[in-house]
Amino acid sequence: MEGGALAEFNISAGRAKTRADTKDLNRLRNEYTEALLAGNERAASAAIDRALALNWDLKTIYVDLMRNPILLVGEMWNRGEISVAYEHQVTQYTIQEMARLRREFRPDQHLGFRAVVTSVEGDQHVVGALMVADLLRQAGWGVDFLGADTPAVDLTEFVRERKQDLVVLSATSRESLGSLRTTVENVKTLDPPPIVMIGGRAVSFESDSTPDLWGADAIAIDALEAIVIARSLVVGVEGSDSIADLLSRIGGRIRASRLDAGMNQAELASGAGLDRTYIGAVERGRQNVTMAALLRLADALGVSIDDLISK
Repeated sequence: MEGGALAEFNISAGRAKTRADTKDLNRLRNEYTEALLAGNERAASAAIDRALALNWDLKTIYVDLMRNPILLVGEMWNRGEISVAYEHQVTQYTIQEMARLRREFRPDQHLGFRAVVTSVEGDQHVVGALMVADLLRQAGWGVDFLGADTPAVDLTEFVRERKQDLVVLSATSRESLGSLRTTVENVKTLDPPPIVMIGGRAVSFESDSTPDLWGADAIAIDALEAIVIARSLVVGVEGSDSIADLLSRIGGRIRASRLDAGMNQAELASGAGLDRTYIGAVERGRQNVTMAALLRLADALGVSIDDLISK
């Protein structure tokens, strides 16, 4: 069900940047949900038009207005209260409205980072992943959205050719968890490996889920968290440096600090709990660096994180 997708994931928008007040939000959410469940697309579109007239931002419309009926329909389908046909109707209408909203909002910044967003092989649900892709675009990312059911091998080759900084994977059913693990493993064989963020209902329902369990760099519980994590995973999003310049500067400072401490790469890797080849790639400026890895490196080197990243 689409209700289980990554949908359970300050966006810059060209035309609207305000959040909704509670009264308007509750009223429009009820109108929109009732219209969708009744199959009244005109009334549902009118509710979205009123949200636009109130200058709601895309994040609010997606997460606070449009997500609820998707989740509700998913629950109704799981309980056997509606058929797949009704679920498909709501899903397709939602995708149609998202396409309309995509034309209404334009990012007013470009970060210079690229992300690919997709559902893993065998997973046919896309609404949540598409919401994340659209919100990343609004945040200034260059985004390739591949849709549903992307084979691990094909995705890995795509990432290699496109040199993606971030890979976002959605897994919405327990049956897709095997594909999720395989996809992360395949993508991480690339040199340098991209940052991988995972999410979706299946991941959220695993009580012991941690990024390390899946070989990923982060887990996003919902769309809003996904955007925040994406900005923090790749260091320097707030700055004006190019990616290459930033990584080169950080790598040079790590190497200089290591030499000052009289350590070789193997000793630094051991002290930071990281792989030696990873350390080598970081020092050469060829490896994206997570904030967690930088904190480990700073601790192992006996320096502050500001010493490594500040200009």
